[in-house]
Amino acid sequence: MVIARLSRPLVLSYLIHGFILLLVYGLTMAQSIQEIDSGELMAVQALPGVAHPTGYPLFTWLGFLVQKLFIFVQPMWVSHGLNVACALLGSLVLQRFVLSWPKLQNPWIAAGAALTFSLSLRYWEQATAVEVHALQMLLLALWMWRLLEAWNHGQKRNWIWLGLITGLVFSNHLISIVLLPGLAYVWFVAHKDWKGRWRSFQSLIGPAVLIPIALYGSMMALASSDPLVNWGDPSEWDRFYRHVSGWQYRVWMFGEEGALGQQMRLFLRGLPIDLGLGLLFGLAGFMVAGKKAIWVGIQAISCMVYASSYQIHDIEPYYLSATVALIIPTAAAWHYLSKLKPSWTWIPLISFVLPALSVQQHWERCDRSDRDFIEVYARSALQSLPENSIVLTRQWDIFLSPCLYLQEVEGLRPDVVVLGKELLRRSWYLEQKVKRYPSLGGDNSPEYKALHEKLLEFESGTPSPEGIQQAYEAWIGGVIQANYKTKPVMLGPELVAEEMSRRVDVPKPPGSLLVPHAFFFVVSADSSYIPLSISEAEPFDLPEGRDNKFAKSLLGLRKNLISNRVGYEDFYKFPEKGDAWQSLNEKYQNMED
Repeated sequence: MVIARLSRPLVLSYLIHGFILLLVYGLTMAQSIQEIDSGELMAVQALPGVAHPTGYPLFTWLGFLVQKLFIFVQPMWVSHGLNVACALLGSLVLQRFVLSWPKLQNPWIAAGAALTFSLSLRYWEQATAVEVHALQMLLLALWMWRLLEAWNHGQKRNWIWLGLITGLVFSNHLISIVLLPGLAYVWFVAHKDWKGRWRSFQSLIGPAVLIPIALYGSMMALASSDPLVNWGDPSEWDRFYRHVSGWQYRVWMFGEEGALGQQMRLFLRGLPIDLGLGLLFGLAGFMVAGKKAIWVGIQAISCMVYASSYQIHDIEPYYLSATVALIIPTAAAWHYLSKLKPSWTWIPLISFVLPALSVQQHWERCDRSDRDFIEVYARSALQSLPENSIVLTRQWDIFLSPCLYLQEVEGLRPDVVVLGKELLRRSWYLEQKVKRYPSLGGDNSPEYKALHEKLLEFESGTPSPEGIQQAYEAWIGGVIQANYKTKPVMLGPELVAEEMSRRVDVPKPPGSLLVPHAFFFVVSADSSYIPLSISEAEPFDLPEGRDNKFAKSLLGLRKNLISNRVGYEDFYKFPEKGDAWQSLNEKYQNMED
């Protein structure tokens, strides 16, 4: 029996479903800048600006508009709130999607299935920290619902709606390409003849193409206005193409032999952790889900294969469409169990007990409410720098990305020039930094001209232009040489420990010394002692009870620098200061133990 859309059980199930997620997501929501791209993405929403490839224009403009609606609220809070709202609404739409599937009309089963997947590890992690994937999950849920409506009922308006959502999905994240095989299958089997297929294609293709053109076009126009954050500067057609196509990531696609299979195995091994007992029901449900379970398999396999070809460390969110597709066989299995006698014993179990188990299993890892060490580190490091410093580092995940928000949105330490060492291998980044900061020598210096020419040559298709490495080192060395005697030039401890020890990328001026400062090394022109208050490098809380690779990386950087400071104080015959720094080092050592 089909349930009326506004029946009392359905409304009640939505309210309980939404309240549970609001409570869980609200209690575990991040309240500070998180790792990787969090700082950058919050900055592009607040300014607005252009995000890293593929640009995410829908994410950017939606966030910017919401920021304007809540103009008196701190931008960071608006971004976090919007992120949670997208994840929560996505879960409610998943419940609606399940109810559109033939025979799966029990609102409590639909709510339980949606809760189980919304409290899975991959989904929940995206709900509590700003990223593009929470909005992507909302759009994916809408897309699957409209796909099912078009499949079940046909009608031109359903295909138009599907086209609209398809356009929005692709305007948010181009991982949406994994949806095309499943869409093609549904489009083909939903009609008995080619005439019907052609009509639905006409209804679908217009909005599916025009919306991305409009939104990506608006991103190109925004880039032309030279915003403060303008990744890739896609204001010209060649750069626009490279940006939207993710050109710079091609080296990580379909890479080394055996990597695809390794990534797939990691994904499959993670599914039991991700979904818990829900995975068993999902696999069993394929036997009772009917012929339309073929679509589930197509979507899951296409996502798994494509995402596994992408060799990056934060790959988990790219598997979300494969994971969420399993909601249908899971709900089908629960529907089958609900027919067993007595049915009232099954529905509470599958609707509330399994989601509760997910909460218990994943809470510690997904709880970001007190995980502020990334922001504390970035803010402390930025504030510790001497006036008018030039900083060179490759700490994107824990310093460079947060600094985009801290400097460009909050206006913290605008006197400091922060340079991403690896980003200096891109012509647009070099252009923007040289244009904005005169201390980098301007675009008339021979070092700049040589490097810029080589970078343009590389970006135009030449695999490895002759002399590009030498030009790269010459420009970096030139900037250091021109500034280190008159202003603080700071180097990340990772550069000192790795690049400079191997004498690659970052040349040290002849006769200069590297002095450990609070968070970076300063290039000193002579052997004069440089005093430093230990209060500027005090330790801060790091996550406990979980394997957090970012905390481990940060801890390694701090221990490296502070150990060097101990040796520095001892060399200059300040044993008491050396002992104080050693005590600080021991505090970090205790954190690791």
